[in-house]
Parts: sequence; C-alpha cells; structure tokens
Amino acid sequence: MEKAKFFISTFIEKNCSTKRIISIILVLFVFTFHIYLLEKYNSLIVTPILSTFDDSVVTSTALIISGICTILFFIYWFRKKVLIDFSTFIFSLVFFVIYCFFRFFTEEYTFAPIETSIKYSDYLLLVSTGIISLKMRELFLHVPHPIYLENSFLIDQPIQHSNSDLLGRKRFAEKLSESIQSKSVQENIGSLAIGILGSWGSGKTSFVNMVLQDLLQKDRLVIRFNPWLNSSPEQIINDFFNLLTSELSKYDSTISLQINNYAKTILESNSSKILSNLFSLSENLSKKNLYERVNANLNNIKKQVVVFIDDLDRLDKKEIIEVLRIVRNTGNFSNITYIVAYDKKYVQEAIKVYNTHNHSYFLEKIFQFEFELPVYEFRETRQFLQLNLYKKLDPKFHSQIDFILNKKNKAYELTSKIILTHRDAIRFINSFCFEFNEIMNDVYLYDFYLIHLLKLKYNFFSQDLIEKWNIFFITDYQDRKRSYLRLRKTSEKNIQDNNYEYMMFWGFNDSKAQKSSLPDPFIIFDYLTENQTHNNISKYEVIIIQELIQELLDLQKEVPDSKNENYKMLAYPKNFYKYFSLQLLYNEIPSYEFDNVRIGKFDIYQQKLEEWINENILSLVDKIFSVKDFNSKNEFENHIKALFKLGSYLMEDNKTNLFDFAYLSSNFKQNHKNEIYNTGGI
Repeated sequence: MEKAKFFISTFIEKNCSTKRIISIILVLFVFTFHIYLLEKYNSLIVTPILSTFDDSVVTSTALIISGICTILFFIYWFRKKVLIDFSTFIFSLVFFVIYCFFRFFTEEYTFAPIETSIKYSDYLLLVSTGIISLKMRELFLHVPHPIYLENSFLIDQPIQHSNSDLLGRKRFAEKLSESIQSKSVQENIGSLAIGILGSWGSGKTSFVNMVLQDLLQKDRLVIRFNPWLNSSPEQIINDFFNLLTSELSKYDSTISLQINNYAKTILESNSSKILSNLFSLSENLSKKNLYERVNANLNNIKKQVVVFIDDLDRLDKKEIIEVLRIVRNTGNFSNITYIVAYDKKYVQEAIKVYNTHNHSYFLEKIFQFEFELPVYEFRETRQFLQLNLYKKLDPKFHSQIDFILNKKNKAYELTSKIILTHRDAIRFINSFCFEFNEIMNDVYLYDFYLIHLLKLKYNFFSQDLIEKWNIFFITDYQDRKRSYLRLRKTSEKNIQDNNYEYMMFWGFNDSKAQKSSLPDPFIIFDYLTENQTHNNISKYEVIIIQELIQELLDLQKEVPDSKNENYKMLAYPKNFYKYFSLQLLYNEIPSYEFDNVRIGKFDIYQQKLEEWINENILSLVDKIFSVKDFNSKNEFENHIKALFKLGSYLMEDNKTNLFDFAYLSSNFKQNHKNEIYNTGGI
C-alpha cells in the first residue's frame, strides 16, 4: 500500500504541473463545448474575415517562400534536438486533429487553393506537423544520459533533517523549536526576534532547518526570506512585503491591500536616514494606523508566522541595515517570529558604519534572544575527513592518513586549528584529493597535506612562498650529501646562493659559518608579523603558520608506509615548485615508473638506466640514492648493479663528485645480514 502511494505521489509530482493541468483542462473544454465554439468561430472569424479572402500571385509567392523557410527552420531544430514544451505540443496536436477533420473529411468549409491539392491554410498544418514531429522525436528517440564517474566533488549543502546531524546539535534544535511554539503571556507585544549566531560555514542554516523541522506546521506558516537574492538594498523591503502578502493572502484576501499600502508608506520614507529613523515608526500617525490594521488582521488569522532570514552575513553593510529595519521596525507585527542566522561580528561591523555609538550592543535592541551554535568536538571533523579521504585516495595511502589524523602528531594539531567548520573540511577534501591524485607518486603525502592546509586558510601566504622562497629560505646541506631548505635568519638576509643550481643536487655551501650563537629571528616570521594587519590575520594565526612551515621543513618526521619516499619532501630544493605546479620538472623521472622498473628484470632496468642517464643524470642520481629499503633479493641485486653502472658512467664522465661511495659501502654492510639474503647470499 505504501509503495502504491509513493508511486502515485511521484507520478503526480513529475507529470501534473500547473501548465500541464491547464492544458488538459482547455482541451477537454474544447471537446465538450465544440458545437458552441464552432458557432462562435464561424460568426466571428469565418464569415467576416476568411470568407473575403482572395488569392493572388503575391500572396501565393509569399506563402510558398514562408513554407520553405519553415521547413528549413524545423530541420535545423530537429538536428539541434530542440525540446518542445508540453502545452505547445498539446495545442498543436489538437489543432492538427481538428484541422485534418474539417480539411479532409467534411465539406463544411471551402479552403482557398494555391493549386488543386494545396490550400493556403495548409501552412498552419505544416507548422503543427513540425511541432508534433519534434515532440515525437523527443518522446521516442533514445537520448543517452551523460556517463558519470565515481570521483565526484563533495557539495557543501545544509542538512534538511535532524537524521543527518553529525555535530550533535539535534537536541538544541528541538529545545529551541519548543520555545518558539510557546505562546507569550503578553498581548500585542510585536514580533519575537531570535538570532542564530555562528561563523561563516559553521552550520547555521542546517541548525535552523532542524528547528523548523520540529515546528507543528498545521497552525503555523513558515516563510523563508533570502535577502541575498535581491538586486539592491532598496528592493529588500519591497520583496519582503511581497512575499509576506502572497503567503498571507491564502488565509485573508483583504490583508494584501493593507500590507501593500503599509509597505508603500515605508518605501516612500527617507532611506538616507536608515538608523536614525529605525525606531521612529510611532511618530508617524498614518503609518501607525496602517500598522495597527495589518497587526489586527494578523491576529485574526490566528496562525503563528515564522520567518526565517538566512545569509545575513553574505550581504553588504547597507543591505544588513535594511534587514534589521524589517525585523525591528517595519515588520514588527504580532504573531510573527523571526529567526535570523548571522555572524555577529560581521553584522556589528555593518552597524558601526552607520552608528559608532554603542554599536556592539545595538543588536540587543533588535533580538530578544541570541543563540550561539555550540562548538562541536574536532573528533567529528576528524572522522569526516578520514572517511572521505579513504574514499578518494588509493588504499596504499590509508595508513598515512591514519598517521596524519592521529592525536599524537603535529599534523593533527594543525588540522584542528585550521579546519574549524564542516565547510572547511569539504573544501579541503575537494582541493586536496583533486590535486594530490594528479601527482601522488612524486610528492610526499604528509607535506602535500600540510601545504593544502596552508592553501585552505592562508592562500595569500602560499603565494608569497612561491614568489619569495629565496628570501624566506636558504640552501644548506645534510651530512655533506644532500642539499635542503631551511629558514633564513635575519642575519643571513644578504647571503646569496650563487651555487644554487649545483646545491640542488648533492652539493653544499658554507652557510653554517654564518650562523650566530645569539638569538636570531627568521625572516619569514618577521614578514608575517609585519604584514599581519594587511593580511587580516591575528597573532594566533601567525603562530599557526609558523608551526606549519617548521613542520614542513622537518627532515626527521617518519611517516609509516613511506619508505624510500623521504627524497620527495618539500624541504629538498628540487621538489619545492612541484608542490605548487602539480607536475614534474622537465625531464624528471616519474617515481612510479622508476619503482616499477627497478623491481623487475634487470635487462629492462638497464635499458631504462641508459635512457635516463642520457636524459637526466641528476634526477637518476637522486632517485637511486634515495632507495634504502628492499623487499626482495632481486630488488637488492638490481640496485647494486644499477649503482655500479651509474658509478662507471660517472667515473668516465669525470662526475665522481655526484657519486656517493660511502652510500654504496653502507648498502653492502647494512643489508648482507638481512633475512632476504640468507637463502644463498649475494
């Protein structure tokens, strides 16, 4: 039974639109009263107009040209697969049937001919036939649907039902809904205004949806007014009263005129004195009388009207003031409850522009109750992040995601400080997964994650990193083996990395000699502090960015299941731009290709080695020397053979400075006792 009801309701919803119902009613009307309509048609059109028609060469030529153009026009529409409105199709079909009946099966009318078999009125038959053909093609020709892939973006939409509540706010919504439905003991006290406070993206709309869900709709009228959709501040009040009129006229037909008259007097007032006139309604007797009439009618309707105003913190300052005028003054009617969602700090800044005196307390005069959304545990956000990153990333990265979102790690702490709302989490997942999947085999996931935290909240600084990297960082060396980036100190601001191109690949410099034993601030942190006001960030946020940058440059961090991948860290100079350009450097060897070849047959590996040596020797050196762990005897043997081949080439080419003989020796010493070699040795 339930399935049958669902099917019927779905069918009605899809096929019984207002236009279709009107079209069908008109058709039934034509067939029911066809005799009467036929008499009127004859007396009003046929006798005085059509019977006087006289054919000529000019009209015949014009009709033939029109017919040819019409045919070409319909052919063009047919090829473009133009869709025909259902009402147009019904009227064309009815006309086609009626015309064919009188044209071919009766002799009631005389149709003026162009030739023996073609009549002037057949042009109308041509038009109706074209319309019907287009609709038939649409109905019977299979139109393929687009093929959708599974890797879709997450969409930031407010929840509609408390069953979807992930933030534990359901019980607060239920309690607020009960309070709204409680009748005040005082009479004629005007409207009740409730403010739902929360920062941008904190879930204000979702919370209000849960509140409205629990309202008993039978004796209440819920109106959603979105001022953000209006074209101008001046239009907001007009649109509000139009919406109010259209909803209330269902219960009282006389209230429309009264509200329109009242709204007209409001709109005629001097809009340049917005806040100064905010509480001056009672001073105007005419307005007061109109107000009292509207108020009396609203009381007679005996329905509580709940008006939800959303997106207040998307408006400009003047638009915000217009909405506040509605809530506090122009729309302050009995039996109306306003629920307004906004960021209080943003709204107070708007009020400050028009009234600097006590602007921080001004909202207390407008809203009788303000409810600040309760802060939810980061645990909820962590679970949401983890679940969706699991879905969108290759399973081989799942253990690294677990590591990042573990409470013991710095990345978790930074995530909790930067991703503050559900909206932040959705935006982060979309951008991170989209970009990471493009270059996942050639970047260090942990560092890429941190970079995207920076991009999410402090995109201005991620751009500064790219443009000023040689100011913020200096090239140093690690155990005389590999160059890396570290933060440049103030005392080092004039040091130039003249040998940077060499340092990028296994070189070193003398920057350590420049270090001072005295406290020496980093340039990057001085830069952040100096531009704090310009970039609109707090001191707390400056500290967050500092912590994130320091974590990015930490070479000691160990992430599980990332062995042989440390060389991909952002701290190594040659990798820096890769994290922002999302592609490999010119002629760089893809990590995925290198890893696949080195664990297979050595003949194939050797061929690729020769190819890579000729194309990019520096990238090959970096790749080979980054390998430290092995999963099989064959993999280790291939690696040693590759080292000898590379060393032989470098010796011949006098590039021994690029070859690490200590690394070769350590590979023998470090792995000869490993269990994978106990079955025969090397």
